Amino acid sequence: ELNDLVDIISKTLQVKVEFVEDISQNGYYNKETGTITVSINSENPLLTVFSHEVLHHLKQISPKAYQTFENAVINYMQTNHANEFKERIEEYKNNYYNAIDSGQIKLSKDKITDQYLYEEVVANCAGLFFNDEQAIEEYVNKHNKESKSLLQAIKETLSNILKALKKVKPRTKEEKMLLENKAYFEDLQKMFWDLMDQGAKAKVDLSTNEDTEIVEDKADCKKLDDSDIPFSLT
Repeated sequence: ELNDLVDIISKTLQVKVEFVEDISQNGYYNKETGTITVSINSENPLLTVFSHEVLHHLKQISPKAYQTFENAVINYMQTNHANEFKERIEEYKNNYYNAIDSGQIKLSKDKITDQYLYEEVVANCAGLFFNDEQAIEEYVNKHNKESKSLLQAIKETLSNILKALKKVKPRTKEEKMLLENKAYFEDLQKMFWDLMDQGAKAKVDLSTNEDTEIVEDKADCKKLDDSDIPFSLT
């Protein structure tokens, strides 16, 4: 049955997905083969897939916003999970080396630098960042404009989860897995919107005149009202 789910996810997201048992991390993305490899033994096997989907959409919406987010996640990991970050870099590097040695991909090992691997590691580590409300609050306060692009990417990922849900049988393990991820990204979407809304209100409260820049920021945030979020938040 999981093979059916893999097929549905692959076709919905238009990316190759494979479930395996013999990897130590939750999953990873190989940009040379365009494949997301997921550990079937992880607590939430699909989270790696949909976290990558968020970043894929973010990069399409705004490369600048993507780069800002990538830098934020790397800084977060190096500050709060330094050992784990180093271990993931090494594991990704070894995965590439093994794929090169086995002939799966044609690439010089000299190109497999830490910088080369950051995009994949960020997709894999995004869950840790998303689960830290303080880190998200700091990000939204510092990068309000980029946060709007990230919110849009989350919404588009939710849309794809809903499409996948329509293709699985009800009351099955596959439906349960998709519903868990739907709830996760709905909560994340609400958290981002609430923090951005609070930030906009704080700017208005601090204003002592009809400052044009503040009025424009407030107008931008009004675009992100409840009607702009087409998913249930409960």
